[in-house]
Amino acid sequence: MRIVPFVLSCRVSGYGIERGVMNHFRQIARLRGVRQIIGRYEATPKNAPCKDFIAEYGFLEKDDLWSFDVDTEPLPSPTWPAITIE
Repeated sequence: MRIVPFVLSCRVSGYGIERGVMNHFRQIARLRGVRQIIGRYEATPKNAPCKDFIAEYGFLEKDDLWSFDVDTEPLPSPTWPAITIE
């Protein structure tokens, strides 16, 4: 599973929304039999928090790509929002 631009407002950063969204992606990937989530980080002066998040979440960098094994234990999602698929 490849993530193409993953963008969140700085106003939600730090509230755990990014963890909840990544955990949701992880669940979808596992249900589809996907073993890894892969993304690319492009450094800009304003997106250093993104690099911090993907490293904190457990993504590993190799050859300019960041990958995460979906069987790795995820960070906890925040308890106050709910993500549902209808």
